[in-house]
Amino acid sequence: MERELKMKRFGSFFFRLPSLSTCDEISYRSLTIGFVLLTIALAIGVFMNSQRDGKLWHNDPKEIIAVVTWLLYLILMHYRLTERWRGHRAAIISIVGFGLILFSLIGIRFLNSYHVFG
Repeated sequence: MERELKMKRFGSFFFRLPSLSTCDEISYRSLTIGFVLLTIALAIGVFMNSQRDGKLWHNDPKEIIAVVTWLLYLILMHYRLTERWRGHRAAIISIVGFGLILFSLIGIRFLNSYHVFG
């Protein structure tokens, strides 16, 4: 869509898509909700770890990836609010964060992890 706008040639698919500002607003709202839920999940996980075996941190790959993902989304939220990051840059960082979440859910199974289930 961005390329079509720059070239000023619009295909039939262009008119079926929402505007770029609408996509950016949906992305920001999803980022906010996801960040809050990830923060709650990390806090509950740390609390449950400390209740189960008295350790807050096991230095496990899943824990590390979760905290790195949280930090990436924290940086993105900070720069969206202070520097007004929009569009392409924010989308790339969001995609990287989503990839990290997918890796923490699927890819960690292949590493030596404390969080192996089944």
